[in-house]
Amino acid sequence: MGNPKLGKSFSGKPMHFSVGAIIKNKEGKILLVDRKNPPFGFAGLAGHIDEGEEPDRAIRAIVREVLEESGFIVTNPKLMENAAEMINNMCKHGIDVHCWFLFECECSGMPRKEEGGAHSIGWFSPAEIQQLSNENKLEPVWEFWFKRYKIITGMRGIKGGKTSAALPVNQLKCVCKPDEAGRCCDYVILAAEGWVCEKDTEMGKAIRARFKTDGKEIKDNCKDN
Repeated sequence: MGNPKLGKSFSGKPMHFSVGAIIKNKEGKILLVDRKNPPFGFAGLAGHIDEGEEPDRAIRAIVREVLEESGFIVTNPKLMENAAEMINNMCKHGIDVHCWFLFECECSGMPRKEEGGAHSIGWFSPAEIQQLSNENKLEPVWEFWFKRYKIITGMRGIKGGKTSAALPVNQLKCVCKPDEAGRCCDYVILAAEGWVCEKDTEMGKAIRARFKTDGKEIKDNCKDN
């Protein structure tokens, strides 16, 4: 295990670079670990990009992390998220901004638990992951990814009035970028100027209502691409 590569976020804060893997079996279940180290919770396989592993070569880091955490050999990584900055995403090194590269990975081999890093490892159906979310047992950043890709619905903290889940920072300060025909992305963004969110989503309305309740100023940085 090397030293995490250190960079600087869009807002100028210290930032680490992270990779994560969504791994599915033939039944459509997703491989999760119950993390021993912070940030705690059930999560996909993930880790830091180390010094010497350039962010534009994140594939090397995801192959290493998956092997270390599960014994799986990545055979076909597909990049899903490219350099998404996440705030409120604290790691055990005390850095709370991470630039994420998320992959969907086909793997070979048999998974096994990494003794130093996980209480358990196993396959979970979308319904079981939804239940983990309902019970606040998912690592926040993974709760975001699973919602982003429609594996679960909702997001921790919206109904309860908390805003602790990890949030992506779009470097263009623009949320309404199309990522498929007829649909805008469903990012929620916290920039230095205030909250930014897609106007008409359920999540966007909940965030805006919470900020109104808290008396916080809402500044909308959405713009047309």
